[in-house]
This record gives sequence, structure tokens and C-alpha cells, in this order.
Amino acid sequence: MTPVRFSDHSSVLAEGPMWDHRTDTLYWVDIDAGALWAKRSGHPSRKLYEDADYLCGVWLADNGGFIIAGGAGLHVLNAEGAPLAHPLATPQIGANMRLNDGGIDPQGRLVIGTMGREEPDFAQPLGALYRLSADGAIETLVEGLTISNGVGWSPDGRTLYLADTIKKRILIIAYGTLDGPIEADGCTAIALDGLPDGLCVSADGSLLVAMITAGQIIRLSPTGEVLETLPLPVSCPTACCFGGSDFKMLFITTSTHLLPPDHDEADAGFVLSLMDAGQGRPETPFRTGLTS
Repeated sequence: MTPVRFSDHSSVLAEGPMWDHRTDTLYWVDIDAGALWAKRSGHPSRKLYEDADYLCGVWLADNGGFIIAGGAGLHVLNAEGAPLAHPLATPQIGANMRLNDGGIDPQGRLVIGTMGREEPDFAQPLGALYRLSADGAIETLVEGLTISNGVGWSPDGRTLYLADTIKKRILIIAYGTLDGPIEADGCTAIALDGLPDGLCVSADGSLLVAMITAGQIIRLSPTGEVLETLPLPVSCPTACCFGGSDFKMLFITTSTHLLPPDHDEADAGFVLSLMDAGQGRPETPFRTGLTS
């Protein structure tokens, strides 16, 4: 299995890949550029949306469009990438913090984490994980995180997996009974040798985790056993998701933001694709209650 380029341009900090099975399109964000990108196989990449500050994630919504998160908060977009009139309620997180990675839970709610805006705060337990509904309800689920990163659920929806990057761990949380806030240090955790970034969960329940700075994706069992290591031609994979017509294609976002200006990684910053890395599943859309 050899990864190949999927996108036709390099990003500074590509993140948050999301496959839209409704249109067979991959979406991702370039965080530092504040850009939302889209690409179908055989078609050029196109920029759909920009945020003057940053964009950290994009997810399906049940109106045929998307939810985006960034410096301007949380917004619902229509299918063409135009924001609708009503922004979603956003957690009050403080000027030194920002939203980061997230996912849509089996009930159609957005679960999203936070991190410090500046590197001195990255290792501090200032991050938290929140759950948001279209009706404006906001719940704090987990506190005491460093960089709250990859979010995913077991196939039965009962277990939440959450990457706590600087602590080099993935938290395993009983989601069906989660009544937060709980402390990150009190959770069951998978200890890792490197820094976990984004993740996705296969149909068989195994986890695929992008190990930023380590140049690989690792496959973990639900209890944390390393089942497989997938080497990559770049140092900094940031996240991954399954897609394609049969959900057997793994899409991997990558970054140049930690590399020196004279780096020689030709594929750095591109979205890569990898065949036969497992079997994925369609994403649950956010329940907006909107029809267009």
C-alpha cells in the first residue's frame, strides 16, 4: 500500500478531512489559511469558504450542507458553501484558547475540543471537550486536556475515543453514560510513544491515528494494542478519514507548518490517499432541523 497525492495543492496545515458520501467529495480545512477546500476524484480542488482568523473543522449537516468551526465561531453552510443566517451557539473559551478538532456523535450533536492559541499553552491542561446541539445547548464533557484532538466513536456508539496530544494518549470514555464534566486524568487511556493528532474508527472498531511528526498512521485495537503501522512519505500527518464509493479509501491530511523552509518532503501539505487500509462508514450528519 503506497499513499498517493489526492489534492492538487499543498497546504500549510491541512486538517479535518471529511468524506461527503452524498456527492462523493472530500472536504478539508487549511487551519492557518482559514480555508475550506473540496475535491472530487478527477476534478481540481476548489476553495469554498474563508475565515479571516482560522478554520479548524468541517462536518456534514442534515440540510445538505456543512458545519464549520473557526475563529468566527460555528456556522451552518449550505451545499454551495454559503453561510446561513443563524450561527450556532459557541462555547465561551477565552481569548487565549481556540476551537480545534471534533466530530458528530451518533445522535447528531457536535462534539468539539479546544486548545491554547500559543505554543506556551499547548502543554497546559487548559483544553476541554464540549457537546453542542442545534437548539443552543452546550455541555462540557471533559476538562483538563492539553490539545484536544481526534474524536471518534465505536461502531455501537457507546465508546468515545479522544486524542490528548501533548499527553501522548487517547482517552477511552464510556459515552452512553457520559454526564460531564469529567477530568481527563481520571479517564482510561491508551499511552502512545508519539503525538496523536486526528483519528478515525473503522467499521471493525479499530482506530487509525495520525501520529504527527512520526510520519505514520497507526492502527490500534479498541483496547490500545498496536495492530499495524502504515508508513507515510511525510513527517506530519494530521488526520485521516475513510471515503470513496465503498469507504475503503483512507484520506490523510498533512502539514508543512512544523517543517523547516528548506525541507525536502515533496508530498508535505498535500492530502494523500491510501487504498485498502480498512473499511470505513458514512459519517453522521449534524441535526440542524433545517431543510435547505
